[in-house]
Amino acid sequence: AYLCALREFDALQKKVRRSTAGLNFAARRNAKKRIAELLPEVRSDLRWWAAKLVDDSWSGSRVLTKQLATPIAIKSDASGEFGAGFHQLDVEDPVWACWPWSVEQRLLYKDDMVAKELDPFVQAVRCHGAKWRGKLLNVATDNTGVVYAINAGRAKSHAARQLMRDVADLLQEYDIDIAAQWVPRELNVVADLLSRQLTL
Repeated sequence: AYLCALREFDALQKKVRRSTAGLNFAARRNAKKRIAELLPEVRSDLRWWAAKLVDDSWSGSRVLTKQLATPIAIKSDASGEFGAGFHQLDVEDPVWACWPWSVEQRLLYKDDMVAKELDPFVQAVRCHGAKWRGKLLNVATDNTGVVYAINAGRAKSHAARQLMRDVADLLQEYDIDIAAQWVPRELNVVADLLSRQLTL
């Protein structure tokens, strides 16, 4: 996979060079700027894959087992202005958390709602992954971009891609499988209140 990624990266560079050859100076400069912005992300992904390929505990595939039949269900939400939160469903002693955006998060996420909506999910796994070890985690959110990112294992923005790398590492560490589903905002009221820093 790593060698394929390197070949694709090399092919992308050649394709970009060919496609910019006939452009005028200003258009070529803009194209080179876009490439320069893309290359660090590609390199970052390649470094992540290179680390995974030499990790003996990572197989790159999963087999669903009987213990995954009863998933851990959480709902999460993020507010553009206030913060984020999540809560666990259908258990006697559920876990939940909410927090305001830090200055660093505001600068990193800006208006990127996919990254903001991924953040509570990543924090939930970071804080409670050891307790959920070996389970299937079913994440419900009212953001379709997050559902796609989690189920596809990829995201478009820089911040969201880094969160996806973080969650992949956490899922491997705690042997957790994941599935995401969309829920209407009206059925995500508790997580919405938590994201606005309103506790019940």
